[in-house]
Amino acid sequence: MSSIETLSGLPELPFSHVLKHVDYQSLQALRKVCHHFRNFIDCIVPASRITEIEIEHGTEANIFQFMENGRKTKISYQYHEKGCIVIRKNDGLKYKNNLENEDFFDCFWRDFEIILKHQKSVLNNFHVIIRHHTRNSEKTGVFLEHFQRTLASMTPKLQVKNLELEVLNLNQAQSVLPFVNSERIEKLVIFVYKDHFRIRLDTSEMTKLEIWKNSFSSGIFELGKERSDVIVTEGRINAPEINGKILLAAKNVSFLI
Repeated sequence: MSSIETLSGLPELPFSHVLKHVDYQSLQALRKVCHHFRNFIDCIVPASRITEIEIEHGTEANIFQFMENGRKTKISYQYHEKGCIVIRKNDGLKYKNNLENEDFFDCFWRDFEIILKHQKSVLNNFHVIIRHHTRNSEKTGVFLEHFQRTLASMTPKLQVKNLELEVLNLNQAQSVLPFVNSERIEKLVIFVYKDHFRIRLDTSEMTKLEIWKNSFSSGIFELGKERSDVIVTEGRINAPEINGKILLAAKNVSFLI
């Protein structure tokens, strides 16, 4: 009897226990084995052990990276005239898969939504990057709509300690922050790409948000075309008294990059 047949014959309770010890990659492999596995996994939604997530939006590629059990995995979804190229890197190995007649954008969101669906614990770090060169891309608006819809579907809200956003304007950041648990946040950092620094950002609406007020430390930075060009627009430390830890946090906000 094969191992697959053995698993499929397990009662629900033992199978659920097995899934608690399966990492994300193995879980997705199991989903593709048969309808029985996929339906069961999607029904019980076993929690993942991912601690860090980074997603990046570009005009011809979307990328997400995550840390699970101390292992870093990077998956790139790239545009190809015949479909989508998926490149996965982990443990020093590289895997490439060509998906014909598949859109890289749809493939990325399909997998990313599954990751968030299984994310029940508090993330240590969540980093979202919308690249400067996507400013005039129609897909950027669609990317944000998908992102908002995915976060809105999460119950409870996405829980993260350290949240970092790289966006084209503050409206993009403000459109997703309401879907993040404001009680769990410790550090909130927002980078805004600017073509020039002549006009300063209006941060008045941002500083009214609960997630801004609740974070231990928060900052808004303006980035020039070169990442070395940085202006600190807004920053705060939320603490009742000043001590060594507070001073160190203030230093980290000022010299974040």
